[in-house]
Amino acid sequence: MKFNILYFIKNASIPKKKEILRAIKTFTLSQKIVFFFFLSLFFASFIEIFASTTLKTIQEPIPVTGGTFREGIVGSPRFINPVLSLSNSDKDLELLVFSGLTRKTVEGSIVLDLAENFSASEDNTVYIFNIDSNARFHDGTQVTARDVVFTVQQIQNPEIKSPKRVIWEGVSVTEIDQKTVRFELSQPFIGFLENTTLGILPAHIWENIPSEEFSFSPLNTNPVGSGPYRIKNIRQNKNGGISYVTLKKTKLYSGPQPYIKNIILRFFEDETQALRAFKANDVDMLSGISPKNTKDLPRDTLLYTTELNRKFGIFFNQNTPGLSENLVRRAISLSLDRGEIIEKSLNGFGVAINNPTPIHKEILDANTERAEALLDQAGWVKNSEGTRQKQGRELKFILSTPEIPELTQAAHEIKRQLKEIGIIIVVENFSIQELNQNVVRPRNFEIILFGQTLNQEPDIFAFWHGSQITDPGLNISQYSNTTVDTSLEELVQTFDRNERNRIYTNIVEQLQTDIPAVFLYSPQLIYIVRGNTLQNIQLGNIANGSERFLDIRTRFKETNYTLTFLLP
Repeated sequence: MKFNILYFIKNASIPKKKEILRAIKTFTLSQKIVFFFFLSLFFASFIEIFASTTLKTIQEPIPVTGGTFREGIVGSPRFINPVLSLSNSDKDLELLVFSGLTRKTVEGSIVLDLAENFSASEDNTVYIFNIDSNARFHDGTQVTARDVVFTVQQIQNPEIKSPKRVIWEGVSVTEIDQKTVRFELSQPFIGFLENTTLGILPAHIWENIPSEEFSFSPLNTNPVGSGPYRIKNIRQNKNGGISYVTLKKTKLYSGPQPYIKNIILRFFEDETQALRAFKANDVDMLSGISPKNTKDLPRDTLLYTTELNRKFGIFFNQNTPGLSENLVRRAISLSLDRGEIIEKSLNGFGVAINNPTPIHKEILDANTERAEALLDQAGWVKNSEGTRQKQGRELKFILSTPEIPELTQAAHEIKRQLKEIGIIIVVENFSIQELNQNVVRPRNFEIILFGQTLNQEPDIFAFWHGSQITDPGLNISQYSNTTVDTSLEELVQTFDRNERNRIYTNIVEQLQTDIPAVFLYSPQLIYIVRGNTLQNIQLGNIANGSERFLDIRTRFKETNYTLTFLLP
């Protein structure tokens, strides 16, 4: 705002202002310059004093497009393809490069992405999506209903062996016209909208690749998607694995444009290498680091955490002598101190739980006295060495767990706590592949320390329904209860929130009576960021580590500032 001093003098209510103006007119040029200089200085000082004592100022950052961030990731991507993605690094890139009809938000909701609108039938078995006419793949080709149909059919093709095949069973997909696609479900399914976050493949690029060659195509590491970022450059190591990927934001993306212009992802063989790169300032952030490695980080490191929608616990094979007894399983449940397990294995980065649903029930403190009384009641008495035994048999079990440091530490803490009530635990570690093939799938264990990963709209059917007892079902404790089965069948077809909570409560009460498993904790994702590398990081409600990028559209690095004056 321009301030005219002469105008102020002319219009101000100042005594003898005519004499002042007449006197000013008699000044020489040099006198006028000196006079107006000091008068200007006076008013500037007055305004500054007034503002500092009367006005409050706020300097607000305004995000602007630009900047690059560098993130380190453990493990090299192999399938940057929504049909085949399996590893964490696969899914990291999938979320940045591809987009679906819908997408998840950090608040836990599902919003439109490639689709501009959709409708559902009254019984929630038919969904019709209309694709945004502005939706484009990174090669400029329009996204059409044919691309959606093609992608889903590849997942449903048994020859391709997609890990997502199970969630698309019983769904038929039809192209109504170029921009309209129809899904028909064999029965209502509460999690179906989350399924539509599936990244869409460009049919015109993939359709001539035979099923037997699908997983071997170079397109799996040089993808064309329709997401907010396109792959600009890929660098491979001497073994042919991907070590470095540069992503660039693309204006072809039809959704909200991100602020960050470039993303550089570096891939490391293990966490030790990744941490070394972070400390050497070669990367700006790391995700999913082990709790034990949070203690030795640079001073300017910011640490973000959020609870993951994963439920860890010990699952019982009730065909095992001793574990077939409800009182023994109940004693084990009563004796375990979840807080101590979280502290010892996760350095405190976890949340105690006591059931596999979103319903939070009060978690009682460990009660070893009550646990010992239950074992006495069941006829398991302590021998001279303090070990429980009955009819010449010791109460001794093998606890199987993956070769992951946090789970190994948790297993040994469980072993220590159960020893206090006279139960002997032998810990056996397996590689993840061995555990899956030789322990989980054939149900070849006595007790297993394991985790269940749930969707944003949790679907626990596969984990607890009697039809899922054998592989590929996920009911690893081989639990069967007709009341729970009925509730689970009702749950997947119920959309009312209050009604869903009522069903969850019934399921939890039955599980806590039967005790096929003891649930211990949900781990927290640990995301470390150097200083103020990025602003507005919002991890929110996420199911897995890759979903840390759900907020990629609102993160920013470069800013302008606006100055606001507030009157008292």
